[in-house]
Amino acid sequence: MLAMIIAALCFTACGGDDEDGGSTSSALIGTWDIESNIFYSHDEAPENDYVEGAYWVFTATQLTVYDKTDVLNRKSVGYTYDSGTKQLNVVGMPIYSVLELTDTTLKLKSISVQGYYNVMTLKKR
Repeated sequence: MLAMIIAALCFTACGGDDEDGGSTSSALIGTWDIESNIFYSHDEAPENDYVEGAYWVFTATQLTVYDKTDVLNRKSVGYTYDSGTKQLNVVGMPIYSVLELTDTTLKLKSISVQGYYNVMTLKKR
């Protein structure tokens, strides 16, 4: 009986290793259509800078942006995502806080710089 209890505790402890708050990008992998990109300023009304047809494609280590108004348009860059801190760091872009990440929705908020930030909502294809 004691052996069964010890075995159960060991298997339970091993099962928790997958959710240690470390870096993971598996939830991001896929194609995400940009539905809105709202810019905020401390002195101005929010402005939607959405571009029809714009989207992002995540692989395990790279992000490719398809947005004709973005300097990274059609360029693949590296990124890291830390599920513990909920931060997305993309080479050449601001750091994003991940406000929501589900199977179908990704909502990002850029880190505020001098009162300016944007909130982007993307939907997975």
